[in-house]
Amino acid sequence: MKVGIATLAHDNDNYGGTFQAIATQEWLRQHGHTPILLNTAPVGRVFWIRYFGELFNHPTRKIQENRRRNSFVRFWDRHYAFDPNGHRPFDAFVRAPTPCDAYLCGSDQIWGCAGGEDPAKRDFYFLNFGPREAIRIAYAASIGAGDFPEPAKPVVRDLLGRFDAVSLRETSGCEAARRLGREDAAWVCDPTLLHRRPFWDALADETPSRWPERLLLCYGYRWQTVVSEATARRALERGLGLSSVIPFSYRPLSNLTRTRAVNPAQWLDAVRSATCVLTNSFHCVVFALHFHRPFLVLPLVGRYARMNDRLVSLLDRVGLRDRIVENGDPTRIVSQAKAPIDWMSVEAGLEAWRRESAQFLLKALERKVVCP
Repeated sequence: MKVGIATLAHDNDNYGGTFQAIATQEWLRQHGHTPILLNTAPVGRVFWIRYFGELFNHPTRKIQENRRRNSFVRFWDRHYAFDPNGHRPFDAFVRAPTPCDAYLCGSDQIWGCAGGEDPAKRDFYFLNFGPREAIRIAYAASIGAGDFPEPAKPVVRDLLGRFDAVSLRETSGCEAARRLGREDAAWVCDPTLLHRRPFWDALADETPSRWPERLLLCYGYRWQTVVSEATARRALERGLGLSSVIPFSYRPLSNLTRTRAVNPAQWLDAVRSATCVLTNSFHCVVFALHFHRPFLVLPLVGRYARMNDRLVSLLDRVGLRDRIVENGDPTRIVSQAKAPIDWMSVEAGLEAWRRESAQFLLKALERKVVCP
């Protein structure tokens, strides 16, 4: 069966976004389907001269963004199942979608568009296109917040009603969907957790790199955290004798000796090689779990604090909420990092969730009744 995937794949130079797209398409392929990443097309390399006019205002940022994007391009070309119709504006795609037997949206924060600033974008990520008889599945979709915006709820209620099966990545998302009539909304694992470690080892082996012997991998978004990344990093460097690497640091000058330009395969290899991982990224935690790497999580504050639920949901599921750093005392941070992790228990929890989630997808693709 041809399955079209509506996800955050096109021109999205984000490690987690890249791997969740690959994970979804490869799971479908392993189960006998033909996946297509809808509305995607090969992306050409970009040269810094394109940004010449902005270099004087944001020189280091623009160069970093350019290097980062180019590091992803070849990886996408090797691994993405591109849409044969290429990339188009959302409204053009919705009017004439790529024909498929089934459409699947997810995962990541695809439903953050529910507010409707771009109705065509919302139609795309809620699968409001194509023939009525096509199967429609939401797999591990995320709102990126605890609930849908109030003004959008009547529209979202109607859109959710078109789905054959609905699942979300966070518990709060499931509750939001249930309040809009999808009482069958299931809580499933992110697609990156549908695969076991050997799948990710194979990707990490593509372009391995040399890392410090006692590596502290620091990876996250530039948003403010309860305890600053610099505070936690210094505590771990001094307390555990670690050397930090920061992929594409947002402060490349102040972190000149720590920042590294790494493609997605190298990033995976860095997580796998780390003595410890310090992050505010959901997918970085996922791969620390896959590779059994000790990790600490820096929760967000302010306008992005609502995004902590994706991490809390995951850590609650595997019994590791104590890896969240909420106290900036260096001794406390080092103690948290040293605390042992029962990896057998973690694996048992992930395996059970993996089976539940795979069963959801299998039943949905067969158009059977899906239970929460």
